[in-house]
Amino acid sequence: MNFFGGDNAANNANILAAAKIEFDTFAEMYGKMSTTCQKKCVSAYHDGELNVGEMTCVDRCVYKYLQASLKIREVVEKNGEMMAKQAEAGVTMPGPYNKVNGR
Repeated sequence: MNFFGGDNAANNANILAAAKIEFDTFAEMYGKMSTTCQKKCVSAYHDGELNVGEMTCVDRCVYKYLQASLKIREVVEKNGEMMAKQAEAGVTMPGPYNKVNGR
């Protein structure tokens, strides 16, 4: 038995790949959040530290960015679950979605 709780090498590779994707996604989100909040809240670099207004703005910006990311993640997960259930039931999506692969 290993760290991931199994002996299957393919399963371990899948777990590592998923962890890498999750880390890359988080790093990308963090970078975008940092850039967005910095542009919005910090206008000039006169001091080595942020002033009170800038700190408040950054705190609020980060909070809103994270809340929006959580809401988006919830919607994507719900849609994924719904699509998986529909696929199991053999239901096809109406409109342009069912034209994939010649359908």
